Formats: sequence, structure tokens, C-alpha cells
Amino acid sequence: MEIKLYKLLFISSFILTLFYCSKNNFKKQEFNFYSEEYKNKAKSTAAKRLAKNKRIQFLELLKTDTNNATFNGLIGLTYATEYNLEKALEYYEKSLHYSESKWRQYREIAFIYYIKGKHTQAVYYYLKQIKINEFEGTCYHFIAECYYHLNDYLKSQFYLNKFFNHKFIPPKELSVEEIQAYQRQIVRITKYANKLKLLLNNITNK
Repeated sequence: MEIKLYKLLFISSFILTLFYCSKNNFKKQEFNFYSEEYKNKAKSTAAKRLAKNKRIQFLELLKTDTNNATFNGLIGLTYATEYNLEKALEYYEKSLHYSESKWRQYREIAFIYYIKGKHTQAVYYYLKQIKINEFEGTCYHFIAECYYHLNDYLKSQFYLNKFFNHKFIPPKELSVEEIQAYQRQIVRITKYANKLKLLLNNITNK
């Protein structure tokens, strides 16, 4: 069951990432693209109901093992789905405390800070993830974007190049359908990485 839950956490957090990053227009003055419009979408009745139902299940599981990193992480994910970022961060940090590998928790915490527009903190946790496990590669795009908004264009370009040079290999435990979904999602993230590339080119060519 542990492996299945980790698989669920990986897929769900990847989809959540795409839900938010797909709205990014990369305009600095409008970077906090998690406006009321997107908050309302994240807090739609259907999304809230699904997240709440899942959380009830995970809370019951947590009662059987309060120190379980996966259960805490999945509860954090339900709060993130509802755009309750502080509660999401609370459970992700609990998950981090109990985790042995920690890279998943670093990624999720980094993404929460990314959503909040706290780019320095996001970079800090993304870099900690990379030190342990860099197989996902999408983190390079988010680091590049954070550095872009911190006006550090050289570092932004450096990590954007790492994103484009990264070989994306789906986790072995995914099914054929999940691998296809994973590949489609990489294409979508690459689309936004290309937008960032154009912005950086415009800056460096001035």
C-alpha cells in the first residue's frame, strides 16, 4: 500500500503543478497569477468536495500511523488542492519530519512557496530536492522562473538550460496511460519554459 500511496502522491502533485503553472503569463507585475479567479477555481464546489473526501480517508489512515510521511503528505495535497496553502505547508512539513528520503517533501514545500510568490524560499527547497533526487527535472523550470522574478537572469538562464537538457524519464511504476499523461504534461511545462526563454532572450539582447 505504501508504494501505491507514493505513486498517488507523485501523480496528484504533478497534476496540481500543471493546474497552477498553466495560468502563468510571466508578467512580473502580474506574477502572482494565483488571483481570486484561480483561487475560486481551486475552491470550486467539486474540487472542495473531492479534496475533503480524500482528506477524510487519509486522516483515518493517519490515525493508524501518525508518523507516516506519506499520509501527512497526501493530507497536505488535499489542502493545496483547496488553495489552503498554510495548512498544506503544515502537513508537508510534518511529512518532511517523518520522511527518510525527503526529496518529495522538499519539492512540495518548494511548490507552495512558488505559488505564494516567495521565490527565495522556493529556490531554497528546490535546490535541496535536487541534491537528493533530480530525476523529475521539472524543478529546473521553476527554479529558472523564480530567479527570473528575483532579477537574477544569469541563474535563470542556467537552470532553464538544465531544464531543456534534461532527459525526462517517467517513473517505472507508472502504467502506460499514466506514462502518456506524464509525457503530455512535460510538453505543457515545456511550452511555458519556452515563454520564459523568449523573455530572457529579450533581456539579454537589449
